[in-house]
Amino acid sequence: MEQYKFQALLKLGKAGQNGTAAVTAGRTQRALVRATPQPGAGSVFFPALVTSYGDGAEWLPAGEMLVTIVVRGEHPRDYLEVGESFSLWRGQDVASGVVTRHLYV
Repeated sequence: MEQYKFQALLKLGKAGQNGTAAVTAGRTQRALVRATPQPGAGSVFFPALVTSYGDGAEWLPAGEMLVTIVVRGEHPRDYLEVGESFSLWRGQDVASGVVTRHLYV
């Protein structure tokens, strides 16, 4: 198992069925990161901790957030390299994201 930490720009989806936000500013939350290695290929899921230190409202468009994500799994960097797209999943996709930079653990 490898640990991989990266920064990402998330485009938040609608609040979940119970009204909770996909990511809450100032909190660390659990989620699954769903990566799709190639179009038509199956998805790969990684357990993740997602942290937002603020909502970036002063410079990001509404509904977007800069976050730090730590995932664990078999070769996560193969699926989540800089520029790769992914989804946050909590029973359904709750946000889509793009990896903006690798952070050293």
